[in-house]
Amino acid sequence: MLRPTLARMIYLLFGLIIGAVALFFGARYVPINLGRAPAPTPLPTPAQFSGAVLDHVLSVGSQATHNGVTVRLNSLELYSDGLSLTYAVIGDRVGATARVLDAETFVVSDDRGTSYTMSPFLGSSVPTAGYTPGYVSFSPAVPKDAKTITVVVPHVIVIGARGDGQTRVVDGPWQFQVAVPQR
Repeated sequence: MLRPTLARMIYLLFGLIIGAVALFFGARYVPINLGRAPAPTPLPTPAQFSGAVLDHVLSVGSQATHNGVTVRLNSLELYSDGLSLTYAVIGDRVGATARVLDAETFVVSDDRGTSYTMSPFLGSSVPTAGYTPGYVSFSPAVPKDAKTITVVVPHVIVIGARGDGQTRVVDGPWQFQVAVPQR
């Protein structure tokens, strides 16, 4: 075992002083990035619906009923980078026995073969017993030469069903054809 001698103590103290001076002056004159990582390069993201420029609003007002559930397509809004639709799901019961229903998903396409992707950020619904209004958006933009848009709701889900033996999915499909005016 090494014993602390006076020479070793002076050597240790001298090393500490030189290290402290180097750290103090080095931080002032040499750019050191301690603890901060460089900003990451953003990854390219696919085009998302922004709803920035509204081109046309189509009042649809069409409804379809299957298995006691009505889905109503209220309007279709055409934007420069996608489309939005407003809808309502109406149950067959009222009062205390009314089920809370909502559309599971939407399948949207047009006569040109374009498939539309539902935006994960721009959409909402307000599920209540017997009546659920909602709003959902899709991208990409509708081509100028498209003549019809088809909206299909394959299933409606029962939200918060009690354990009374009721099914949790109501099968459709509810299908709508919407004529698109030439723009």
